[in-house]
Amino acid sequence: MNKTHILIVEDDDDLREELADYLQFQGFSSDSAASLAEARALLEHTTMALILLDLNLPDGDALVLTHELSQRTAATPHLVIMTARGQTSDRIAGWQAGADAYLVKPINLAELNAIIQRLLTRTTSATPHAASTWRIEESAQTLYTPDNIAIELTGAETKLLATLFSRPGEVFAREHLCHALTLSPTITDTRKLDTLISRLRKKVSTHTGQNLPLNTFRNLGYCIPETLPSDE
Repeated sequence: MNKTHILIVEDDDDLREELADYLQFQGFSSDSAASLAEARALLEHTTMALILLDLNLPDGDALVLTHELSQRTAATPHLVIMTARGQTSDRIAGWQAGADAYLVKPINLAELNAIIQRLLTRTTSATPHAASTWRIEESAQTLYTPDNIAIELTGAETKLLATLFSRPGEVFAREHLCHALTLSPTITDTRKLDTLISRLRKKVSTHTGQNLPLNTFRNLGYCIPETLPSDE
């Protein structure tokens, strides 16, 4: 049985070894890198389910790696940032770069394991029914309905739907979606997000006569359902 593979990118030898031992104890397999160059070499030849990423590496700021990963055509691994950078601006930069979790050192291993389990469980349990019936082509900025009607999207609509469709069944907080759209997670900009979604729903309904499969969870956020009702 194949184990879930995790990449540890950390230049502190002791912490890197501690993380590797802990992951092995939890039933995962892992590779380790102490620099951006080593991480890139491993990612070129090995499929990772998740990356534990320190930001301050000897050969540069690891945020550049997150941007590189987002440009790949292959599935992007889950990303957990582990860093000494605890300022609000650092956290925002991490979320905007695509982090699934942001932990400030020293790392609590039990908390880290809970985050890893949550992320990987969502990946393995999610069924892409919604994504396979409603699909988005980012390069063309186009959304397709199950009966292949095309809806042209704006850049903001494309970023929004690409984020939501990436993980059917997961509720994305408004703040997370604001980061994806490079908005600030303020009351004003979360209202901009809500307005964007309202206009998008109307656009889809007007052009197709169908409802966009997007659920709203009060005080939580938005979610593309894993499975669509049979009559939709």
